[in-house]
Amino acid sequence: PLVVEIDDNMLATPTYNPASAVYGQGSPFRKTAIDQFRMADALIVSTPYLAEVYSEYNKNIYVIPNSLDFRVWDNVRHKKNKDLIRIGWAGGASHSEDLRIIESVVHKTLAKHPTTVFCFVHGIPDFLRGIPRVEAVYEFSRIDRYPQFLASRGFDIGLAPLVDSSFNRAKSNLRWLEYSGLKIPTIASNVGHFAETVTHEVNGLLCNNEYDWLQSIDFLISDENARKKIGKNANQTARKNFNVDLNVFRYKEALADIVARGQVVKLPQEAVA
Repeated sequence: PLVVEIDDNMLATPTYNPASAVYGQGSPFRKTAIDQFRMADALIVSTPYLAEVYSEYNKNIYVIPNSLDFRVWDNVRHKKNKDLIRIGWAGGASHSEDLRIIESVVHKTLAKHPTTVFCFVHGIPDFLRGIPRVEAVYEFSRIDRYPQFLASRGFDIGLAPLVDSSFNRAKSNLRWLEYSGLKIPTIASNVGHFAETVTHEVNGLLCNNEYDWLQSIDFLISDENARKKIGKNANQTARKNFNVDLNVFRYKEALADIVARGQVVKLPQEAVA
Protein backbone atom coordinates (compact mmCIF):
# COMPACT_ATOMS: atom_id res chain seq x y z
CA PRO A 1 0.00 0.00 0.00
CA LEU A 2 1.00 3.58 -0.68
CA VAL A 3 0.73 5.90 2.36
CA VAL A 4 1.08 9.69 2.16
CA GLU A 5 1.85 11.72 5.28
CA ILE A 6 1.30 15.48 5.33
CA ASP A 7 1.49 18.11 8.08
CA ASP A 8 0.18 21.25 6.30
CA ASN A 9 -2.82 22.44 4.33
CA MET A 10 -0.76 23.02 1.22
CA LEU A 11 -3.91 23.72 -0.79
CA ALA A 12 -4.47 26.97 1.16
CA THR A 13 -0.87 28.22 1.33
CA PRO A 14 -1.07 32.02 1.89
CA THR A 15 0.50 34.33 -0.66
CA TYR A 16 3.05 35.64 1.87
CA ASN A 17 4.43 32.11 2.26
CA PRO A 18 7.13 31.31 -0.36
CA ALA A 19 5.53 27.89 -0.91
CA SER A 20 2.49 29.59 -2.49
CA ALA A 21 4.55 29.98 -5.67
CA VAL A 22 4.84 26.20 -5.79
CA TYR A 23 1.39 25.06 -4.67
CA GLY A 24 -0.85 27.93 -5.83
CA GLN A 25 -3.84 27.55 -8.14
CA GLY A 26 -2.84 26.25 -11.55
CA SER A 27 0.55 24.97 -10.42
CA PRO A 28 1.57 21.55 -11.83
CA PHE A 29 2.98 20.69 -8.39
CA ARG A 30 -0.45 21.27 -6.85
CA LYS A 31 -2.04 18.92 -9.40
CA THR A 32 0.65 16.31 -8.74
CA ALA A 33 0.04 16.52 -4.98
CA ILE A 34 -3.74 16.15 -5.37
CA ASP A 35 -3.22 13.17 -7.67
CA GLN A 36 -0.97 11.65 -5.05
CA PHE A 37 -3.60 12.13 -2.33
CA ARG A 38 -6.20 10.42 -4.51
CA MET A 39 -3.83 7.65 -5.56
CA ALA A 40 -2.74 6.81 -1.99
CA ASP A 41 -4.27 3.92 -0.10
CA ALA A 42 -4.28 6.09 3.04
CA LEU A 43 -3.22 9.48 4.38
CA ILE A 44 -1.68 10.22 7.78
CA VAL A 45 -2.16 13.76 9.07
CA SER A 46 -1.35 15.53 12.33
CA THR A 47 -4.60 17.38 13.12
CA PRO A 48 -8.36 16.76 12.83
CA TYR A 49 -8.70 19.85 10.63
CA LEU A 50 -6.26 18.39 8.11
CA ALA A 51 -8.36 15.23 8.03
CA GLU A 52 -11.34 17.38 7.04
CA VAL A 53 -9.37 19.24 4.37
CA TYR A 54 -8.10 16.11 2.65
CA SER A 55 -11.24 14.01 3.06
CA GLU A 56 -12.31 15.30 -0.35
CA TYR A 57 -9.45 13.34 -1.91
CA ASN A 58 -9.15 10.22 0.24
CA LYS A 59 -11.54 8.46 2.62
CA ASN A 60 -8.85 6.54 4.52
CA ILE A 61 -7.28 9.15 6.78
CA TYR A 62 -5.57 8.62 10.14
CA VAL A 63 -4.90 11.45 12.60
CA ILE A 64 -1.67 10.94 14.55
CA PRO A 65 -0.49 14.06 16.39
CA ASN A 66 3.04 15.40 16.44
CA SER A 67 4.71 14.17 19.63
CA LEU A 68 7.78 14.68 21.79
CA ASP A 69 10.35 12.16 22.97
CA PHE A 70 10.48 13.09 26.64
CA ARG A 71 13.57 10.97 27.17
CA VAL A 72 15.32 13.76 25.26
CA TRP A 73 13.32 16.79 26.40
CA ASP A 74 13.64 15.84 30.09
CA ASN A 75 17.44 15.85 29.90
CA VAL A 76 18.18 19.39 28.81
CA ARG A 77 20.02 22.01 30.86
CA HIS A 78 17.86 25.08 31.38
CA LYS A 79 19.35 28.55 31.23
CA LYS A 80 18.52 30.36 34.46
CA ASN A 81 17.27 33.94 34.42
CA LYS A 82 17.90 36.22 37.36
CA ASP A 83 17.13 39.82 36.53
CA LEU A 84 15.35 39.56 33.18
CA ILE A 85 12.10 38.08 31.89
CA ARG A 86 12.80 36.51 28.50
CA ILE A 87 9.82 36.24 26.15
CA GLY A 88 10.51 34.09 23.12
CA TRP A 89 9.32 32.80 19.80
CA ALA A 90 10.89 30.04 17.68
CA GLY A 91 9.87 29.25 14.13
CA GLY A 92 10.62 29.51 10.44
CA ALA A 93 11.05 32.53 8.19
CA SER A 94 7.55 32.37 6.67
CA HIS A 95 5.68 33.72 9.72
CA SER A 96 6.01 37.46 9.16
CA GLU A 97 2.24 38.02 8.98
CA ASP A 98 1.71 35.92 12.11
CA LEU A 99 4.32 37.95 13.98
CA ARG A 100 2.69 41.15 12.73
CA ILE A 101 -0.05 40.34 15.27
CA ILE A 102 2.34 41.10 18.13
CA GLU A 103 4.36 43.95 16.57
CA SER A 104 2.74 46.65 18.70
CA VAL A 105 2.59 44.28 21.67
CA VAL A 106 6.38 43.97 21.63
CA HIS A 107 6.86 47.75 21.66
CA LYS A 108 4.28 48.36 24.39
CA THR A 109 5.62 45.53 26.57
CA LEU A 110 9.21 46.76 26.30
CA ALA A 111 8.13 50.27 27.24
CA LYS A 112 6.13 49.07 30.25
CA HIS A 113 8.55 46.43 31.53
CA PRO A 114 12.22 47.57 31.44
CA THR A 115 13.50 44.18 32.62
CA THR A 116 11.90 42.32 29.70
CA VAL A 117 13.72 40.96 26.65
CA PHE A 118 12.20 39.44 23.51
CA CYS A 119 14.06 36.70 21.63
CA PHE A 120 13.13 35.49 18.13
CA VAL A 121 14.75 32.25 17.00
CA HIS A 122 15.27 31.46 13.29
CA GLY A 123 12.70 33.78 11.73
CA ILE A 124 12.48 37.48 12.57
CA PRO A 125 10.79 39.93 10.17
CA ASP A 126 12.30 43.30 9.31
CA PHE A 127 9.79 45.20 11.42
CA LEU A 128 11.13 43.57 14.61
CA ARG A 129 14.83 43.92 13.85
CA GLY A 130 17.10 46.52 15.40
CA ILE A 131 14.88 47.19 18.41
CA PRO A 132 16.69 47.50 21.76
CA ARG A 133 16.11 44.41 23.93
CA VAL A 134 14.89 42.39 20.95
CA GLU A 135 17.31 39.56 20.17
CA ALA A 136 17.51 37.60 16.92
CA VAL A 137 19.01 34.11 16.84
CA TYR A 138 19.91 33.00 13.33
CA GLU A 139 21.85 29.79 13.86
CA PHE A 140 20.18 26.42 13.44
CA SER A 141 20.57 23.17 15.33
CA ARG A 142 20.56 19.51 14.39
CA ILE A 143 17.18 18.03 15.20
CA ASP A 144 18.57 15.72 17.88
CA ARG A 145 20.15 18.74 19.59
CA TYR A 146 17.19 21.05 19.13
CA PRO A 147 15.64 20.59 22.62
CA GLN A 148 18.87 21.75 24.25
CA PHE A 149 19.25 24.51 21.66
CA LEU A 150 15.78 25.84 22.48
CA ALA A 151 16.27 25.46 26.25
CA SER A 152 19.49 27.46 26.06
CA ARG A 153 17.50 30.51 24.88
CA GLY A 154 16.19 30.80 28.43
CA PHE A 155 12.56 31.59 27.63
CA ASP A 156 10.34 32.39 30.62
CA ILE A 157 7.32 32.83 28.33
CA GLY A 158 6.72 31.37 24.86
CA LEU A 159 4.65 33.05 22.14
CA ALA A 160 2.61 31.45 19.34
CA PRO A 161 0.73 34.07 17.29
CA LEU A 162 -1.20 32.84 14.24
CA VAL A 163 -3.39 34.62 11.72
CA ASP A 164 -6.78 32.91 11.58
CA SER A 165 -6.77 31.29 8.13
CA SER A 166 -7.46 27.88 6.67
CA PHE A 167 -3.72 27.28 6.36
CA ASN A 168 -3.09 28.09 10.03
CA ARG A 169 -6.16 26.29 11.35
CA ALA A 170 -4.62 23.16 9.88
CA LYS A 171 -1.30 23.67 11.65
CA SER A 172 -0.46 21.50 14.63
CA ASN A 173 0.21 22.81 18.13
CA LEU A 174 3.93 22.19 17.67
CA ARG A 175 5.06 25.57 19.01
CA TRP A 176 3.01 25.08 22.21
CA LEU A 177 4.26 21.50 22.36
CA GLU A 178 7.94 22.44 22.24
CA TYR A 179 7.56 25.14 24.88
CA SER A 180 5.57 22.73 27.02
CA GLY A 181 8.31 20.14 26.73
CA LEU A 182 10.48 22.65 28.60
CA LYS A 183 7.70 23.69 31.03
CA ILE A 184 7.53 27.14 29.46
CA PRO A 185 4.03 28.70 29.59
CA THR A 186 2.65 29.57 26.15
CA ILE A 187 0.56 32.52 25.03
CA ALA A 188 -1.09 31.56 21.73
CA SER A 189 -3.65 32.80 19.27
CA ASN A 190 -7.07 31.28 19.81
CA VAL A 191 -6.83 29.45 16.48
CA GLY A 192 -6.96 25.86 15.25
CA HIS A 193 -5.03 23.22 17.18
CA PHE A 194 -3.96 25.73 19.85
CA ALA A 195 -7.61 26.37 20.64
CA GLU A 196 -8.26 22.61 20.77
CA THR A 197 -5.29 21.90 23.05
CA VAL A 198 -5.06 24.87 25.42
CA THR A 199 -7.38 25.47 28.35
CA HIS A 200 -7.05 29.18 29.09
CA GLU A 201 -4.98 29.98 32.19
CA VAL A 202 -4.61 26.26 32.93
CA ASN A 203 -2.05 24.92 30.44
CA GLY A 204 -1.58 28.07 28.41
CA LEU A 205 -3.24 31.35 27.53
CA LEU A 206 -5.34 32.10 24.44
CA CYS A 207 -5.65 35.49 22.75
CA ASN A 208 -8.15 36.98 20.30
CA ASN A 209 -6.84 40.55 20.01
CA GLU A 210 -4.08 42.95 21.05
CA TYR A 211 -5.70 43.60 24.44
CA ASP A 212 -5.60 39.87 25.22
CA TRP A 213 -1.93 39.67 24.26
CA LEU A 214 -0.98 42.62 26.44
CA GLN A 215 -2.99 41.36 29.41
CA SER A 216 -1.64 37.82 29.12
CA ILE A 217 1.97 38.97 28.90
CA ASP A 218 1.51 41.36 31.83
CA PHE A 219 -0.03 38.57 33.87
CA LEU A 220 2.82 36.13 33.30
CA ILE A 221 5.53 38.77 33.75
CA SER A 222 4.13 39.78 37.12
CA ASP A 223 3.34 36.31 38.49
CA GLU A 224 6.24 33.84 38.64
CA ASN A 225 4.08 31.22 40.37
CA ALA A 226 1.55 31.38 37.53
CA ARG A 227 4.35 30.92 34.99
CA LYS A 228 5.57 27.82 36.80
CA LYS A 229 2.11 26.37 37.35
CA ILE A 230 0.91 26.86 33.77
CA GLY A 231 4.21 25.56 32.40
CA LYS A 232 3.97 22.47 34.59
CA ASN A 233 0.34 21.87 33.59
CA ALA A 234 1.27 22.21 29.92
CA ASN A 235 4.06 19.70 30.35
CA GLN A 236 1.64 17.22 31.92
CA THR A 237 -0.86 17.70 29.07
CA ALA A 238 1.90 17.12 26.53
CA ARG A 239 3.02 13.95 28.33
CA LYS A 240 -0.51 12.62 28.34
CA ASN A 241 -1.59 13.44 24.79
CA PHE A 242 1.54 14.13 22.73
CA ASN A 243 4.08 11.61 24.00
CA VAL A 244 5.89 9.63 21.32
CA ASP A 245 6.12 6.59 23.62
CA LEU A 246 2.32 6.44 23.60
CA ASN A 247 1.47 7.72 20.14
CA VAL A 248 3.87 5.34 18.45
CA PHE A 249 1.23 2.67 19.09
CA ARG A 250 -1.34 4.76 17.21
CA TYR A 251 1.11 4.75 14.34
CA LYS A 252 1.57 1.00 14.61
CA GLU A 253 -2.18 0.39 14.66
CA ALA A 254 -2.75 2.68 11.68
CA LEU A 255 -0.09 0.96 9.59
CA ALA A 256 -1.35 -2.48 10.59
CA ASP A 257 -4.86 -1.47 9.56
CA ILE A 258 -3.61 -0.12 6.23
CA VAL A 259 -1.64 -3.27 5.49
CA ALA A 260 -4.54 -5.51 6.49
CA ARG A 261 -6.88 -3.63 4.16
CA GLY A 262 -4.38 -3.93 1.34
CA GLN A 263 -4.01 -1.84 -1.75
CA VAL A 264 -7.18 0.14 -2.36
CA VAL A 265 -6.26 2.19 -5.40
CA LYS A 266 -4.55 0.60 -8.37
CA LEU A 267 -1.58 2.72 -9.39
CA PRO A 268 -1.37 3.90 -12.99
CA GLN A 269 1.21 1.96 -14.97
CA GLU A 270 3.30 5.09 -15.55
CA ALA A 271 3.39 5.75 -11.78
CA VAL A 272 4.61 2.21 -11.11
CA ALA A 273 7.26 2.58 -13.78
